[in-house]
Amino acid sequence: RGTPGYISTEVLLKQPGTTKSDIFSLGAVVYFMQTGSDAFAKHDVKSAPTIDDFIAMHKFGPGSRLVHGVVHKEADWDVLYAATELAQGMLRTNPVLRPTAEQCLEYAWMLPLK
Repeated sequence: RGTPGYISTEVLLKQPGTTKSDIFSLGAVVYFMQTGSDAFAKHDVKSAPTIDDFIAMHKFGPGSRLVHGVVHKEADWDVLYAATELAQGMLRTNPVLRPTAEQCLEYAWMLPLK
C-alpha cells in the first residue's frame, strides 16, 4: 500500500519491496520538492500559482529573508541541477539501476551547504 506515484515499480508489479523501493519513493519526494508536481502525472490543467498566491500561502512579508533573497540574489542553480541528478537516479524503473542509500548520500544535493 502507498500513495500512487510514490510506489516503486516492483511493488506495483506485486514483487517484493527492498530498500531500493524506498529509494524510489524518496526520489518521488525529491522530484515533488523540485517541481511541485508528481513525477509520473500528466501536466495538471490547473493554472500555476502566482507569486501572490505563494506569498499568501506561506505568509511571507516584505521583510522576510526569502523575499529579500528573491529581490537581491541570484538563484542557486547548482542545487537544482544536483537535485535533478539525484531524482533521475532514484526514479529508475529498474531497481538494480537505482543508487543505494549510501550512494544517495554522495550526491552533491545531499552534502552540507558551504
